[in-house]
Amino acid sequence: MAVLGKLGEKLKKTRESKGYTIREVSENTHIVPKYIEALEQEDYSVFPSETYIVGFLRTYAEFLGLNPEEIVREYKGLKVQITESPVEELMKISKPTLQIDYELIYKIVGIALILIIVGGGIYYLSSFISNKKFTKSSSVIVSCKEREIKKINLQENQPFLSLMDISQNYELSVPEMGKINLCISELQLTSEPKSLKFDAFYQGKDYSILTNANETIILSNVIPELNKNLVQIEISVKEIMEDSSQVEIVAKKKEIGDKKNITVVLEIIQDTYLEWVADGKTYRGILLNQGDMRILEAETRLEIKIGNGVGVRYRLGDLPAKIAGPPGKIVKLSFSKVADPLDPTKFRIAENIEVSQ
Repeated sequence: MAVLGKLGEKLKKTRESKGYTIREVSENTHIVPKYIEALEQEDYSVFPSETYIVGFLRTYAEFLGLNPEEIVREYKGLKVQITESPVEELMKISKPTLQIDYELIYKIVGIALILIIVGGGIYYLSSFISNKKFTKSSSVIVSCKEREIKKINLQENQPFLSLMDISQNYELSVPEMGKINLCISELQLTSEPKSLKFDAFYQGKDYSILTNANETIILSNVIPELNKNLVQIEISVKEIMEDSSQVEIVAKKKEIGDKKNITVVLEIIQDTYLEWVADGKTYRGILLNQGDMRILEAETRLEIKIGNGVGVRYRLGDLPAKIAGPPGKIVKLSFSKVADPLDPTKFRIAENIEVSQ
């Protein structure tokens, strides 16, 4: 059975032996420094719930190279040691002389009634608070923009698993996409499945995202400005708790089209006019601005008319990107699916470029 002080001492000594500061541990485990200090000092009163203590102990132990299960068992053994009473004391039977003090009994009954009434009120209030929706207007959660910012750098195809706390504003940084701020603005614990709402802030605009536990959302489906990127951010809600949620965030390269079809990605590098015909269907002309992106597809034939050839960089399937044509010239790109002469059962994409004189 663990001895008071030994568990925290083990964590601290292991950390120091590996040369880590508390801040370095926090940056690698995403545990707030005050909770790391509390684990090393065995001050479990600062944690919101038992779930946090066990979860943080596991994460901290794994980071230090300790056995998480053994650490959790030590913690639970410590809890038992602190709270248990000797069996002999619990089972001891005493036989005092029976003396009834009715005045004392009346006082005890009166106090008990008061405690029951007060306790009932506290229970009702705590139930209301724990089961209510947490919104930005409540006293529990402040506006996302007023919260402490936690920065997260996302790398392509590298999942980031974190316990998102209602007190923090998470700043997601993705190459070629910029910064996206994300925070929990509402928790619904009374219904099944449990749900939560994220507030997202990107390029000066606010967005609300409602999702349930065990669901995955794609940010570009909610934030249209993200569609011009070839990387999409997926957020999977693993578990929803009283004041936090376990969330996995990953940046993935978009799966563009069916490889059996003609798929062309257009990156607009200068303002230009664009119109196209896909499988005989004509799409009206539009003016695209620098930074825009379009993905065009067709089953058998795709024709694209570009008003400013140098204003568009295009890529056919997995082939390298190319500039459509010279500046100020109208360029027509044509792509058609034709049978492979070496194998009639297979197809290849024929490409043709016409530049106006």
